[in-house]
Amino acid sequence: MPGKEIPKFFQLTPDKLIHCLEYFTLGAFVGRWVAAEFTFGTLQKAGLIVLICGLCGMLDEFYQHLTPNRTPDFYDWCLDFTGALLSTVLLKFWERSAR
Repeated sequence: MPGKEIPKFFQLTPDKLIHCLEYFTLGAFVGRWVAAEFTFGTLQKAGLIVLICGLCGMLDEFYQHLTPNRTPDFYDWCLDFTGALLSTVLLKFWERSAR
């Protein structure tokens, strides 16, 4: 969405926290998909989850370059990556505690 049309709700919330929460959620969904579809080891699954989410964050930031009044931000991508990484770590702890 163009920069001038960002809802007031998001202007009141720290942008960086939103990025982290969005990609935390994406990481959880991708994690559930990877866990159900692939049979390789836990470390490989975690790497795949973070890779997929990190690439999605990177593409999102590049796409913002094409949107009027928006600019890509490396730190937004870093928090996208961090959110995905946090959800992956928490999913692994959850899987271990469920055993």
